[in-house]
Amino acid sequence: MPVKSDANIHSIVLVDPMPDQQAQGTNVLVNFVREARQDETVRAITLIRQTDPGNHYVIDMTFAHQSAYYRFIQSPYVRGFRVALFEHLGSPWDERVGSDIIL
Repeated sequence: MPVKSDANIHSIVLVDPMPDQQAQGTNVLVNFVREARQDETVRAITLIRQTDPGNHYVIDMTFAHQSAYYRFIQSPYVRGFRVALFEHLGSPWDERVGSDIIL
């Protein structure tokens, strides 16, 4: 299916803090989402916690276009978030980026 030229960009990030680091990792995630909600480049952001096991999260983000996504990931607060989260991770950073398709 063709991609729309003005398509939204979606970023889905799977985040798994180590079980013994869950409280700290969750705090870092929640603070990041609160800050991202104030960012003009972010159309929408949701933090989802998997029911079981409870230390697995999904960050679901939407951007207006590719350049908005690039501005976002290069911003100092996003870089700081990734550095702060790194010490709590039990698995590698897993991000999937995609765009809307014509239906």
